[in-house]
Amino acid sequence: MKKKIISITTGDLDGVGLEVTIKALHKLSKSNTIFLIFQGRNINKELWKPLPKKITLSTTSLDVALNEAKAKKSQYQYIEILSSDSPANWVKESAQLCLDKVINGMTTGPVSKKTFIDANLDSVGHTPLLSKICSTSKVFMGFLGHSFNVILLSGHIPINQIESSLNTQLLTSGFQVILKWREECLPKQFIKLPLGVLGLNPHNGENGLIGDFEAKYLNDLIQSQKVLKGPLVPDVAFFKENWNKYSFFIALYHDQGLIPFKMIHGRTGGCHVSVGLPIVRTSVDHGTAKDIFGKNIAKPESMVAALKWCETIISRKDAFHGL
Repeated sequence: MKKKIISITTGDLDGVGLEVTIKALHKLSKSNTIFLIFQGRNINKELWKPLPKKITLSTTSLDVALNEAKAKKSQYQYIEILSSDSPANWVKESAQLCLDKVINGMTTGPVSKKTFIDANLDSVGHTPLLSKICSTSKVFMGFLGHSFNVILLSGHIPINQIESSLNTQLLTSGFQVILKWREECLPKQFIKLPLGVLGLNPHNGENGLIGDFEAKYLNDLIQSQKVLKGPLVPDVAFFKENWNKYSFFIALYHDQGLIPFKMIHGRTGGCHVSVGLPIVRTSVDHGTAKDIFGKNIAKPESMVAALKWCETIISRKDAFHGL
């Protein structure tokens, strides 16, 4: 079997990204993947158990790293790319490598919004940067957990702009993107279940008494497609008895989906995935955690999940396209 190549961008230099990466790779030691690990130079890694020297190459050259990773008989499973560039630029570089099909996928560690701003990339965050690089406007944040899964139909926008952003065109095209991505990228058990679409207003608007968004935009659209169920009443949708009814809960705004997801999964039970990109990108679902940087207490479970899902989606996507 031909080995896959996944890049890991370890995120802010004063965050926990590199720590959770190294800890996660120890847990995935039997992987058949070659990992390119973008990290800063002169990082003190003595706190963490080092990666095995006999299968780890450290280099400051991306070309050297790629040549070694693509070699038919490469002896290295981990290739550390020691970089003095901004962590935001590691994301940009990895995305372009994926887009050019030089590598198979990417997993990202946490990067602060300030890091993106300081890098002058004109994109505040991973999703807008990846969307721009891939020339893809319809990209949604997805979260895969051990109990249930969530996709957000809108991202980081103010509450008072949510309803006006969710027009019929966005909803229709959004569902199409999600269904196409689900079919191409996820195991078959996901495809067997419907998508549960949350309503926007409390009690789904109470027949127009607390808002008419559901009646105007959701009801007919959902009824026209068997794969969609809802609209689900937001304050009861996430009861445990509903977790296995849907492949994803489709949340209409950021906190509507992420508060219940993180309440149940914490920092150790899920990961983030970009839905709708032409490349495979997964990520931890937590932030930089700079308050515990260097204390060797960061938990790697989200990075483990992100790396496993990256491998799974790559394999599923290849099988779908007959590669």
